[in-house]
Amino acid sequence: MARFTHLHVASTFSAQSGASQPETLVASAVDDGADVATITDRDGLYGAIRHVRACLSAGIDPVVGVDLALLPERTVPVPAPADASSPARVTVLAHGQNSGKGWAALCRLISAAHASAADGMPRKPNDVGIQRSRAQEFIVADSRPVATVLLGPDSDVARAVAIAGLALAASTLAEWKRLLPGAIAVEVVCHLTEPGDIASIRHAARMLELADAVGVPAVLSNAVRYLRPDDAVSSDVLGAFQPRPDTQAWLKPADSMRRLASLIVDHSSLPRSAAERLLSATEQLADMCRLDPPTDLAWRKAKAPSNTALGIEGDAVVELRRRSDSGLLDRYADARPNDLESLKTRLDDEIDTIGQFGLASYVLTVAEVSSLMRSMNVHNQARGSGTGSLVNYLLRISSVDPVQHDLPFERVLDSTSSRSPVIAVDVESARRNEVYRAIVERFGEHRVALVSHDLSAQPRGVILGNDDLLGITPVQPSDIGLPMSQYGKTDIDDVGLMTLDVLGAPTQSTLAYAVSEIHRIHGYRAAHAGGLPSDAHYVNANGTIDLDEIPLDDEATFEAIRTTRTVGMFQIESQSEREMIDEMRPAQFSDLIAGIVFSMPDPVTASSVSPLLDAKNSGCSHEAHGAALALPTFQSAWLKTHYPAEFLAALLTHDPGTHRRDLLLAEARRMRVPILPIDVSSSAEVYRAERIDPPRSHGVLADPDDVILGIRLSLGDVHGITATELDRILANRPYVGIDDFYHRAAPSPDLLTRLGLLGALDSVSATDASLRGPQVTRGDVMARVRELTLRRKRPATRHIQPTLPILIDEGHQPSEVAAERSVVAPPATEPGIQQLNIGGQVIESYRPLLDELGALHTGELAHCSDGATVLVSGIRVATRTLPVEGGERGVCVSLDDGSGCVDSIFVEQAKDRAGPALFGTKLMVIQGKTRRTEDNGVVIEASNVWDLKALWAQSQQTQPSHRRQAS
Repeated sequence: MARFTHLHVASTFSAQSGASQPETLVASAVDDGADVATITDRDGLYGAIRHVRACLSAGIDPVVGVDLALLPERTVPVPAPADASSPARVTVLAHGQNSGKGWAALCRLISAAHASAADGMPRKPNDVGIQRSRAQEFIVADSRPVATVLLGPDSDVARAVAIAGLALAASTLAEWKRLLPGAIAVEVVCHLTEPGDIASIRHAARMLELADAVGVPAVLSNAVRYLRPDDAVSSDVLGAFQPRPDTQAWLKPADSMRRLASLIVDHSSLPRSAAERLLSATEQLADMCRLDPPTDLAWRKAKAPSNTALGIEGDAVVELRRRSDSGLLDRYADARPNDLESLKTRLDDEIDTIGQFGLASYVLTVAEVSSLMRSMNVHNQARGSGTGSLVNYLLRISSVDPVQHDLPFERVLDSTSSRSPVIAVDVESARRNEVYRAIVERFGEHRVALVSHDLSAQPRGVILGNDDLLGITPVQPSDIGLPMSQYGKTDIDDVGLMTLDVLGAPTQSTLAYAVSEIHRIHGYRAAHAGGLPSDAHYVNANGTIDLDEIPLDDEATFEAIRTTRTVGMFQIESQSEREMIDEMRPAQFSDLIAGIVFSMPDPVTASSVSPLLDAKNSGCSHEAHGAALALPTFQSAWLKTHYPAEFLAALLTHDPGTHRRDLLLAEARRMRVPILPIDVSSSAEVYRAERIDPPRSHGVLADPDDVILGIRLSLGDVHGITATELDRILANRPYVGIDDFYHRAAPSPDLLTRLGLLGALDSVSATDASLRGPQVTRGDVMARVRELTLRRKRPATRHIQPTLPILIDEGHQPSEVAAERSVVAPPATEPGIQQLNIGGQVIESYRPLLDELGALHTGELAHCSDGATVLVSGIRVATRTLPVEGGERGVCVSLDDGSGCVDSIFVEQAKDRAGPALFGTKLMVIQGKTRRTEDNGVVIEASNVWDLKALWAQSQQTQPSHRRQAS
């Protein structure tokens, strides 16, 4: 049976055009007897590697091309239909079996089509394309074409045939022939559309006649967009911009295409033999474009970074050994001779293995990236199996000692794909893009590119390539303006490229910010402030702490971990992880590794924790991963133990997605770290630790001689504040009064009102000459705010800016400023009126009622006997389920009343008795019995719950009658 090769086929990777997956298209071609299959997606090679992979699996040859827009020349207009809203398009097919020259040309052509606009940002979709005059520099190599341009129904030639007649069409085609001799073909397409339309039978016949007249080869195509005729509906939904439904653009079988060739010739002035010539030319071009993946793509052959960028002239293995030997003497300076010999033996084995795989330059490049991040003071930590490499530890890619923790090296190399080492690095999420930019600047855009799972996702790492990178993968600007590969993360191994995963981790930003706060506040007294030895080698003279060097046997830290009060301690915060900690009682770093390796057991069954008890002395293939996670876990616990205010301020600033802010604030109060209110004179755009002079607060004495530290709340979390307003507030400080603040900081009237309600203007009101009286009250402040906001608006131009995160609820607004002057103000109806649900300020407004009911402060529970019946109140800050006896699950509600948090557990009848209030009430009063925990804490075994707001409303209704009776 005669074959037919479709040379223009769009897959689902062609936006608003293709409707079938690459693998499905290949399978259909095989079913039709084809020995070659094509993919030509719009604007890139997004699905090309999947296509090649499917062809190899099916035992046929792949053809790969791209459908690109033809951008107009500056002086020559491109003919277009009157209703055309898009530029003309051409298809470019790479020639194969030429040692990759065709593939490289295609990659570089696509990269040029996507090259950044003048502002450095990605081009708009309609601007992605190439000018006809530039095509030669990519398609011709060594004076020979390495690709063919198909001038199909969307091309300038086809549009000229449809609109301007054969004269202009012939002139346009002749110009293509002059620019690219031997590298063009007319693509004849017939979709049996209305007479006169492009892709009608008459139009296809005229395209064939034009090719014959100008002496250019013509090939037959069906411009495939979907697999079967039935798929036309879904395909036209994707391309709803199409003027008419197209039911012919499917992957037709060979016999249908041969009949179509005869039909086109019958409607032309050419002899019937032209049909065979058309089909023969199609197959000749298909044969010319057959790719041989092993030679054209170096399929699955590792492509290590070049030595040039590293400044290495000799053998990379020799350089790797030299640097590793130097690191060995540095890392193990105190090792005994016998231990040193053992270390050298392991090091030799690792380097020999790396050399055998040809990966020495890759490892050295990763080490260079790690050194680059250290020079930028970007906190980072290797993760994954790469932690098991002694070489990585010696080159300071990883900070975990694989020998001390008995971590295996075997999984570092993955021999199933491109043999690329499995190395990933967590970096500060707030500085991830900065790291990407530094890597690209260091190695050059021609050697490195970002990579992700797909182009719609955030980058996950960088390709560390050589000088030929842009001939292997096309790139296009990412949303941050840096080049990104068009291949997905799963495609990289197939083409042999090597990557370094650079992952943004809020935990790393938290750790770095905490270290910077310690340095900012304490300076050279940092060691003393944290209760550390004065000669601690990991604290620099200026007070900067090197977290990678802190002792991993710090008993105070393990004692804090064993309390199971692990809020903010990375990786051991959940209920199941706290249960694991409580049963395992970790006393050394290896215990922490074992616990993390076996973390996330089913919390319903108590036996699920028991394997942890045997984990301390057992090996596990995931121990390298566990060790990589255990290090930042311990570092976070160490910081929380020795510098609680600085660490919690860092958590509040950089890890809002993981932790509820109100829960962190409650944890701060539990640790007796004062929470300082928002203040336009003192608050910053972030949370900060701040010195407090005694005896203004009862906070932890970070330095017993002269320092109490609190956490100053952030201006950035005020609802409705814009980035511009925030910048103006910070830039114009200090202020001498509310009027001065209003006119120089220029907040909106709504923002000024919110700041007044929050007390953020109290500090500037104290020096405000317009406010009279021995003591300025909040009512005085709000009266002045109202006067200012009622004035005619300032003439300054205002710009709408995106708002910062919403943490103030606009649902509650005061109806009158007079309410602020009341002797007894009503309590806030919702905690959202206070910044970050500050429990103490809200609950205290209900205190008269709570005192009448006999509700206790959380801090008073420690003095209650076990089993005492109590009432507690507060704002719900967390709700979770937990296992109880009998296989059921209880509900644990955490309340914050400003003096701390208390957990109340509802089981069986108590859950039924609570009803909707158990999950639907924010302000709660809970009755129950106290129960002592193993760490001498207190939980409440709840028996009932009430809505505090409803209780307050009832009390207010009864007060007038009581007053009348008294009178």
